[in-house]
Amino acid sequence: MIMIRSIVRPEKVDDVLAALMDAVFPAVSGQSGGGNPMHQPPTTDH
Repeated sequence: MIMIRSIVRPEKVDDVLAALMDAVFPAVSGQSGGGNPMHQPPTTDH
């Protein structure tokens, strides 16, 4: 068995999932990324 990990741009997710399903890839898992933490606005939790 082989594991494939990738980072996919949000606008390409549907295309990548369709290609994996067409190739009868047995399983797909996903996780949403939060982007670069250096570019996030500062929090004001006090």
